[in-house]
Amino acid sequence: MKRKTKKVKSVRNKLFITLCLVVISIIVFLILVNRFVLEKYYQYTKSNNLKLTYAKINSYYTGQLKVDSISDELDKICISNNFDIIVKNADNEAIYMSNKDFLSNIRKIIDFWGIGRKQEYSVIEQDDNVEIRKTIDTETKMTYMFLTGTMDNGYVVYIRLPMASITESVQISNRFLYLIACIVIVVGGIAILYISKQFSSPISEISSIAKKMSNLDFSQKYIVTDDDEINELGESINIMSEKLEKTINQLRKTNIELERDIERKSKIDEMRKSFISD
Repeated sequence: MKRKTKKVKSVRNKLFITLCLVVISIIVFLILVNRFVLEKYYQYTKSNNLKLTYAKINSYYTGQLKVDSISDELDKICISNNFDIIVKNADNEAIYMSNKDFLSNIRKIIDFWGIGRKQEYSVIEQDDNVEIRKTIDTETKMTYMFLTGTMDNGYVVYIRLPMASITESVQISNRFLYLIACIVIVVGGIAILYISKQFSSPISEISSIAKKMSNLDFSQKYIVTDDDEINELGESINIMSEKLEKTINQLRKTNIELERDIERKSKIDEMRKSFISD
């Protein structure tokens, strides 16, 4: 029982358990962050992307940023960002639309907002000219991020981004992270076992040398392989072992000489007694 307890409490096992707990804690932390924070962060970045797109469209139509064809630039934005964009002029006429179905859905969406069916949408961000909402299409049951913005020239722009891609990306990321976590636990466990063995072996060797030194056995020496603290300790143990061995050998010689002197004195004393007796 004592040996088992010593093995459990050994430096090697403590180091192995500590490193395993650290690795597992990091993995659990990453999984929790990925599960509860990543989607919000992704939504935040997409919301900023929508606002940047609105600012760019505003600069196109107000002449702040001159391009050869506004429609071509908007087509590029829609393709690269998976956006649906509609621009209406002051007379509420669509002067640009990337998706005809989106045009037919706008009135329905606005009607839902006017009714106040808050279960169908939630406001993400709102200021004087721009409003970003998270809305659900009642027909397709798909979730979108929806930006409504009034430009400086009075035009209105509608930008829609499907949320399904965000949710799907987060789910894929979570599954990938679970897979990576399993691989890291297996590979990390093997690596930690090797590292803990390499780290604790010199300490075990120094402990073995110290035990032999306590039994006045100075035959074993620590082999110095590096310049770290453990090897410095091993070198100090070697120096102490040599000094103790020399001191003990010197004491033994002195003790032998003392015994001889005592024996010689004893013989002289016996001879003196014998002489007096004779």
